[in-house]
Amino acid sequence: MVPVKKTKGMVAASEYAVLNATRNGDKVKLLISALQNIDAELKVMSEGEIVACEKLKLLPLQLFTKVIKLEKERSFSVEIGNELISYSSKKGDLLVHRPVKPYNSFDWESAYGLYIKALELEKQRKYPEAMDLYKKSSRKENTFLPAINRIALGYYRSMNYKKSLEYSLISLSINTYDPLGNYIFGLVNNKLKKRPDAKNGFSIASQSIKFRSASYTELAKIFMNDEKLNTAENYAKKALIFNNVNLSALEILAVIYRKQNNKEKADKVLAKIYDLDQTGHFIDFEKLLWGDDLPLFRTKISNELPSESFLDLASTYYNMGCITEALEVLAISPEHPVVYLWRSYLDKKNRKSFLKKALALPAELVFPHRDEIAGILYYFIQRNGHWKLKYYLGLIYWNRGLKDMARELFEKCGEKPGFFPFYLAKIKLFPENKKVEVRSLKRARELNSSSWRVSYAWLNYYMNKGDFDKAEKLAELNVIKYPEQSKFGLMYAKILLGLKKYNECGNFLERYNVLPYEGATEGRNIYHEACVRSAFTELTKGNYLKAIMFAEKAKLWPRNLGVGKHYNADERLDDFIISYGYEKLGKLSKADDYYHKIMNYKMSLNQSENSKIYIQAVVLKKFGMEKNALQLLESSVEKNPGNIFSQWARDSFVNGQAEESGYKILRLNKDRKVENKEFYDIEFELVIDLFKTIKKQTIIKKGS
Repeated sequence: MVPVKKTKGMVAASEYAVLNATRNGDKVKLLISALQNIDAELKVMSEGEIVACEKLKLLPLQLFTKVIKLEKERSFSVEIGNELISYSSKKGDLLVHRPVKPYNSFDWESAYGLYIKALELEKQRKYPEAMDLYKKSSRKENTFLPAINRIALGYYRSMNYKKSLEYSLISLSINTYDPLGNYIFGLVNNKLKKRPDAKNGFSIASQSIKFRSASYTELAKIFMNDEKLNTAENYAKKALIFNNVNLSALEILAVIYRKQNNKEKADKVLAKIYDLDQTGHFIDFEKLLWGDDLPLFRTKISNELPSESFLDLASTYYNMGCITEALEVLAISPEHPVVYLWRSYLDKKNRKSFLKKALALPAELVFPHRDEIAGILYYFIQRNGHWKLKYYLGLIYWNRGLKDMARELFEKCGEKPGFFPFYLAKIKLFPENKKVEVRSLKRARELNSSSWRVSYAWLNYYMNKGDFDKAEKLAELNVIKYPEQSKFGLMYAKILLGLKKYNECGNFLERYNVLPYEGATEGRNIYHEACVRSAFTELTKGNYLKAIMFAEKAKLWPRNLGVGKHYNADERLDDFIISYGYEKLGKLSKADDYYHKIMNYKMSLNQSENSKIYIQAVVLKKFGMEKNALQLLESSVEKNPGNIFSQWARDSFVNGQAEESGYKILRLNKDRKVENKEFYDIEFELVIDLFKTIKKQTIIKKGS
């Protein structure tokens, strides 16, 4: 991500600066925001002629602006320093001749089409959605190998090794030499401690250049576990031939050379690791094992979760079969329940005492997540019924999407936990079970009635029940009690919306402070809705000036709500209210200005179209451009075939049933925001209500 400050968009960016170039008649305006200290020459060329040249000396985020006179038809290029940033206005200079539209006759519901869609979701880490599509692909064509392999990999990721093995065997029964199928076969058998099968899978997978280095690395680890250091060294070296920046292979070699007491070779390998990664702690611990100072090692781990650094290092040694080294890492780690669980599992002599310490430590902010600890927890649960073991393993299963297994473990804990976050987590794990929710809320309050998290959970409960009166009282109290928790202020604002106290909601948010954070749009979204709904109220009454005032306020981005105005903000809804209001007041020139702004709006390339495109189409039709409106709507549907909002807009425009079909979509989607995986429109209901309001206002006008 590139920080953009005051450039109002960008045409080029680099690690040094952001550049925007806008053209207005015979003037070109350059806006440059520095990302580093810049001391270089700015040169603007046009058709081989230098049209501007000057020295730039900028500090980070300092803005430079320059306007250049240049005939409309002439192209230009911008260069800062020695290729610090370059730009050409000639489209051909930047054009990459790749297809940007899907092939017309390609069937996205075919086995391969579903597989491609699933692969994109997997890249976005939307694993459950991807898994659903992979399975759908496999059902379409039960021998479609790419989908079968990804299903096997999905089950491996979620630690369901039995199902992963099942699908990898299907894969190999279709193509016994399939590289990915064999690699997964190797991975899952290694987890199941079936070493001969694991070696076999990795050996065949290594025939593919894509999996060669990774397969050789895994084979090296297996032979390390078998204490066959020479064979492990051979495979680690082979892994490096095909990927000379393979950190895991280098770490294996460093351990082997230490075990062989070959310091010269070990130092060379550690130096290579340092060149590749200067933030890891493996090198420092290896040097400690060679005789370096222990306090020096400890001072280098200064992050906010130091135990995680030690656990990460311990798991690296554990996976190489270096149990002694893993225990030495854990012995100098800060106290932590997961550290003691590891030590208990690996150190049989002191198992009972370490397990006792692990269970005695508080569960607060303990979030186990590694595969290895899941196996350790499962081992102890077979021998010990303590609720913390079940809770920790439940958290891992939940994180991996194994919610049924997580629920089973949480249920087995009963009401033994004297740890209120357990019950708040349980509410989220059983979202549809109202009995669990009420029991958990009561138990959490018994354990800690002063926690803001418990109060917030009760607030959510009242909101979901639709009990706005109780919710309002509780929220009002907590806004005062916990001023630092903006959650309460935002929830209070939502409650005021639910109670249709729109003015009160807007006024409250204008004086309430929300600290900025990434994705902090909720406060502004609520504020926008409050202003728009206030405008609707005034429209219904025929108070057009007040409606315009509220619509203008809706376009504001109050600083106190924690988010800055978006580039190319979509104001079609607000502008429609303003233009409609001016039209009703007989100020047609002003109305036309806003109507034309709506007609000329263009969605940014990186944004998905939303239901406001319907407003744009309605305005185009109003000005006699119905064909243009249909083209706009058809183009939107074509670009985003899965976008229900584009489809709704087009269909509503054709059949004139915007409200009926819109409310039907809302009824089918319990969440009024209507989320359908790829496309999201938080203001869909506002768009529908706009036309309902206008219709209602027209009826009232006729009646009067």
